[in-house]
Parts: sequence; C-alpha cells; structure tokens
Amino acid sequence: MPIGISDTARPWVEESINLASKESTKIIKVGDAVFAKKLLLISPHMHFLARHEAYKQCFERLITRAVGEGEDTNTSPVYISRRDSGRRVMRNELALEEALSQRGVKSVVLTGLSLADKIKLFRKAPLIVGAHGAGFGILPFAEPGRKVIEILPVHTPFTHHRVNIPN
Repeated sequence: MPIGISDTARPWVEESINLASKESTKIIKVGDAVFAKKLLLISPHMHFLARHEAYKQCFERLITRAVGEGEDTNTSPVYISRRDSGRRVMRNELALEEALSQRGVKSVVLTGLSLADKIKLFRKAPLIVGAHGAGFGILPFAEPGRKVIEILPVHTPFTHHRVNIPN
C-alpha cells in the first residue's frame, strides 16, 4: 500500500518509513490535500508510546536496518551541540565543548545527519551529554544502560520539562 507524505515533510520522515517498513514501500509526496480509500493512524495520545509492545517490531527493524551488519557504530561519549541553533543558544557552549573534548567527549551537530547516522552515533555511546531539547529525541535508539547528562537552564520558571527526558 503506498504511503502519502507532505511535499514539505522533513527528510527523516521518508527515511524512517523506509527503515521501519517490513517490505519495500512506495512513498508518494502529496500536497496539502489527501484522498484515501483507507487511512491507518496510530493513537494521537502519548500513552501509546509507553506501550513498547505496540511498536516493538517496527522499532527493532528500524534499528537493525540503520545500524546494519558490520557497520561502524560509535562507542565514544557524545555531546549534542546546539551551536547551529537560533533558539536557546548557550553563551558558553564553545568553552563547554572544549572542556568535554579534553575528556574524550565527541561534539556533534545533528542538523543534516540522517536518522541512520544518528542511530549509529548514539546506539552504543556510553555517555550522552546535551542541553534540554529536541536533540534528546534520539535517546530511544540508545541501548539501555547509557548514561545521560541533560543540561537545564536555571532561570526558567517552568519545571515540567525537568522530568520529560528521564521519563
């Protein structure tokens, strides 16, 4: 069954569909309007994501295809850099990157990396460091037991985000 995605969908949408599909999937880029005989949707509620059994096979297939057999998977500590971000810029990020580099932590900018490359980068990284944000969306692909250091702003009045990543 062909899958329709928006003309303006980000590249990782098509890549993740291809990596997670059981068999070769025809992807059709469509405009804003879609007409379909049959439409399959996952639950729009976040509770669905807590039921790992609901998407386990798809998730494992995605990891297996991304990592591949015998391909180079990173085993070094990683820092998720925000230096290319226009939002929530860290004033002392360059100094932080230099200090982490001296301790063997590899700084990476995620922009422009494919989903497969991100999975390979984080899958076996023993330590993942970064500022709170979308970069941590890759954590579900890391093997259990990875250590994570999340840098949070001290000046924010909001505390709800302080429990998102650990959960």
